[in-house]
Amino acid sequence: MVEVYQLKNQLRLVLVPLVELPSVAVVGMVKTGSRYDKPEKEGLAHFYEHLVFRGTKKYPTKKELALTVDKIGAEYNGATAQEYTFYYVKSAAVYLQSALEIVSQLLVEPLLAEESLDVERKIILEELHMYEDVPQYKAEMEIMKLLYPRHPLGKTGVGSPRTIERIRREDFLDFQQNFYTADKTVLVVAGNFPKKEVKKMAENYFAKMKTGEPREFLPVLPIGKVAKKRIRRKTDQAHLSLGGRAFSYFSRERFPQTLLNIILGQGMSSRLFQRIREEAGLAYSVKSEAEALADTGVFLISAGLNRQKAEKGVKEIRKELKNIKSISQEELAKAKNYFQGQLALSLEDSLAQALFYGKEILLEGKIVEPEKIIKKIKKVKLAEVVEVGEKIFTANNIGEVIVG
Repeated sequence: MVEVYQLKNQLRLVLVPLVELPSVAVVGMVKTGSRYDKPEKEGLAHFYEHLVFRGTKKYPTKKELALTVDKIGAEYNGATAQEYTFYYVKSAAVYLQSALEIVSQLLVEPLLAEESLDVERKIILEELHMYEDVPQYKAEMEIMKLLYPRHPLGKTGVGSPRTIERIRREDFLDFQQNFYTADKTVLVVAGNFPKKEVKKMAENYFAKMKTGEPREFLPVLPIGKVAKKRIRRKTDQAHLSLGGRAFSYFSRERFPQTLLNIILGQGMSSRLFQRIREEAGLAYSVKSEAEALADTGVFLISAGLNRQKAEKGVKEIRKELKNIKSISQEELAKAKNYFQGQLALSLEDSLAQALFYGKEILLEGKIVEPEKIIKKIKKVKLAEVVEVGEKIFTANNIGEVIVG
C-alpha cells in the first residue's frame, strides 16, 4: 500500500513498497518547469536542472558525482517538463541510503558554480541547434507557438540563444530560493526498503530544505483561429505536426480524451495508422499524442509524409478527424483494453512507479491507484469520446505545421 507522509519542513514523502523487487528508486520531484520561466529568462528551469549535475557540496565535480553513482552500480538522471522537474537514482536495494543521499545533494546542496555556467551554456546552445535541425522537432515546436502564442507553453522549454546567453548565476540562486523549497517538493521511494529507516533518512537528508512561498505560472488565455504554416526545407519527408488545445487533467474530459487518442493514433491498428499509412500509403509514420496539463491540454498528430503527396496526406488526416461520430463500441472496448495493458507495462519497475506516484501527489495532490484509474476508464461512454473529439477538432482550434 502506498503511503504519504509530510516531513517537518512540509516536504511530502511517498513510500511505494515493492518487496518482490531487488531494486529501489529514489525520485525527487519539484513543482517547477518551463511554464514557470519568465519571458526574459526563458530556459532557466531547464538550464538549472543541467547545472545541478555539475557538482554538489559533497560531490564538487561532475566526475565525483558520477564516480559515486558508478561505485554502487546505479543509474541517475533528471529532466525538466512543463510543470515539474525531477531527479532520480535507481540502485540495488542495499544501496538505498546512498541513493537517498545523492538525490538530497542534487535537490538541496547543488553548487551552481560560476565556472560551470559557460560549459553548460554551450551544451544547451548545441541542444537548441539540434531541435532546429531535426524536422520533426521543428514542426512540434512551431505548432506549440501557434497554439500558445506569447506564452511559455508556446516556447521550446530549452530557451533561445538570446535568453540562454543572458542567464547569470544570480538567476539560478533566485530560482533555487523561490522554487526548490520543501513545500514544492515530493520525495518518492519505490522498491524494497525498511519503512522506518527511510523516514528517518529522509528527515535527516532533507532537513536543510526550507519552506517557501506559493508560486504560480502564467494562465492560458483564449485565442482565435489557429493558423497553418509551411517551412520549406530539403528533407526526404514532409514532417507534419497538426493539433489543437485540449483538456486538463482536472477536467471530466480527461479520460474520454485518453481513449480518443488511443483510437486515433496509438498502435498499428489505430485509425490513423490504418487509413493514412496502410490503406492510402501517404505516410511512413503517423501517430497521435494527448497531454493533459493543469489548466489546458494538447492533442497532437505527427506524421512523416510523402513530400509529393503532403497536402493530400494532411487532407486525409483532417478528413479522419471529422469522422469521429463513426467510432464504434468495438473500437472503444479495444481502446480500454489497450489502456489497461499499457498502464501495466508502464509500471513494471521501481522507477516507473516512483515517477507515476510522484506526479500524482505533486500535480494532483492525491494518490489515485492504477486500479481506480482503470475503473474510471471502463466507465467512459462512447458518447463522451465522440463529444470530446467534436470539441477538440473544430476548424478554429486545429492548426498545422509542415516542415519539408
